[in-house]
Parts: sequence; C-alpha cells; structure tokens
Amino acid sequence: MDKKGCQGLLPEWTPQAGVLLVWPHSHSDWAPLLAQAHAQYIELILAIAKFEPVFVICPEELEEHPPRGCFAGSHYPVSFIPIPTNDTWIRDYGPLCKASSRGKQLVQYTYNGWGQKYPSYLDNQVTYRLLHKDFFKPDVAPSRQDRRFALEGGGIESNGEGILLVNRYWLEASNRNEGYTQDELKESIRDSLEVKKIIEVDCPPLEGDDTDGHIDTIVRFVSSDCLAYVAPSDPLSPNYKSLILLEKQVKALKNLEEKPFELLPLPDVGALENEHGELLPATYANFLFVNGGIIVPTYGKKTLDEQVLALFQKAFPSYKIIPVEATTLIQWHGSIHCATMQIAKDFL
Repeated sequence: MDKKGCQGLLPEWTPQAGVLLVWPHSHSDWAPLLAQAHAQYIELILAIAKFEPVFVICPEELEEHPPRGCFAGSHYPVSFIPIPTNDTWIRDYGPLCKASSRGKQLVQYTYNGWGQKYPSYLDNQVTYRLLHKDFFKPDVAPSRQDRRFALEGGGIESNGEGILLVNRYWLEASNRNEGYTQDELKESIRDSLEVKKIIEVDCPPLEGDDTDGHIDTIVRFVSSDCLAYVAPSDPLSPNYKSLILLEKQVKALKNLEEKPFELLPLPDVGALENEHGELLPATYANFLFVNGGIIVPTYGKKTLDEQVLALFQKAFPSYKIIPVEATTLIQWHGSIHCATMQIAKDFL
C-alpha cells in the first residue's frame, strides 16, 4: 500500500483510530429482521475488533442497546455511544476525515435519505452530536458543512493523492441537488475535499440498489494507483450488460499523469433475491479496510465466496482477509462498507 503522505479526503487504507457502526434498532427499517440483523452486526463488530477499536452508535433507550457480553472477549475495545438515528447506513452520513495544510478536518454534506426516499433528519445530526460529545481530538477542526449539497460517503472514492472517483449516474440523480449545475456541485466537492481531479464512470445502479448507483458497490480504490471493480463474469447476471459497460469505462480512467490505473477485477455475485423474489444489490466491492486486514462480505454462495477470498488474499498478501456474512445486511440493500465508517488515526 501507499507510503506517501496523503492530502484531502483520506483514503481508506490509511491507518485508522477505529470504526463507527450504528446498532439496528426497533425504530428503523430493521424492525422485521431485528434478531437476524443483530446477529450479523455482532459478527461484523467482532471481526473489526480483531484489528482496531469499534464505536457502536446505539439508541438512548437502554433496552435498545447491544448485549455487552457478546463483546467481552474482543481483542480491541467495543464502545457504545448513545445517539438517536433513523437508520444504520453510517457510510452515507458519517464524518469524512480530511488532511490539509490547515490540519485535521471533518467534512459533512447534507444527507437526505438517498434523494428523499427515507427519513434522515436524525442521521443528519450524528456528526454534530459526536462533536458535542467530544468524540474527536481537540485539534480536529469542527465539521466543514456544505449544506447546500446532498452527498453520501458511499458515493465517493479517494486515492489520497488528489483524485476522487464517482459514478456520474449517481451524481446526476434527481432529488439531491436540484437547482444546482454539475459544475457547481463538482466545484464544491473540489473545494471542500481538496480534490485535484474528479474522475467518473457512468453506470446504472446494480439491480435492487436504492442509492442510484453508489461507487462503493461497483468500483473501489485499493491503492493510489489501483482500482478494484465488479467485472462482467456471469452472463446470466441481471447486471451483465451494465458491467460490460463499466469495465470498458474503468479501463479508460487515467490518473494525474494521464496513465491508466492498475486493475483488480472482482467477480459479480450474480442474481440474489429476497423472499419476495426481488433482486438484491449484492457485491464483493463493498469490502472494508481495517488496520492490517480487509473485511470481505460473503453471500452464501460457497464456491464464489471462497474464490473471492482467495483473490483478495493473493492481491493483498500482507493483509488478513476476514469473511463476514452479509446475507441479512443485503436484505435492506447494503453490505459491509455501507454499514461502517472508518475514522483516521490521530482523529480520536
């Protein structure tokens, strides 16, 4: 991985102080699947706690708190922070860590429930409440809020050297930034995240994706000069045609020196349905970097899951590759990366 100093929005492989998650509660969409969701979150929390501290945001009501005994044997501490939330997908409303000439800063845009699809008024206050609780170090500058624009953490990927990757399909989605031009939105992103270059793919969302095509479902930076992407590996997949288009676009992307990126193709999960026969946006691209490890989602497809884990281990020989089942998470259209937000080292 990169050893150069990073600027702007910090890349996810930079050393971390810990990971934030939000505990599923009865006032969220998880209510019908609460027991299954709790079991999967416990597995995820324990996997992360092998590598670094975990901070679990939970409702203020004690009866909604996680069972503390489940985490008693974790290698790193698991802490609980009482803050009300609408939903658990903190990737999209959590604090973004930025390094600049002015020091350590947090950035936050408006989160409006992926284009006003879902309630978000409590989620929008989470970073403010964390600051109010002195969660961050005193030298971390208060949140830089550009509330004019709606933007989610799952929609942006940073290489740590001034390049930001987005999906144009998502960036232009309705009910987020109506009344503003794409140039105005991109200028805000360049300014607040200190970006030198914004690169784009333009790919329809995976079937079942209600975010309008977050980049963290299809293409991810895994180093400053390498992109992992979902390849068109399954001709029977409902996403096959769009992934052919995606692959062509990814191969055409250029870095600051106008050179192509190294590429790491990931297999497509293929068709995965819920009990009502609705397609779910399952993707192996929704992995999470932790200190010395990578948490990889699995979807109950034994042969394919094992193939992906072996692929990750070969690509990242110095990292421990930890599988975590995401079959319940994906029922509400998210996975490992969607459910987490890393906090960079020295911010806590």
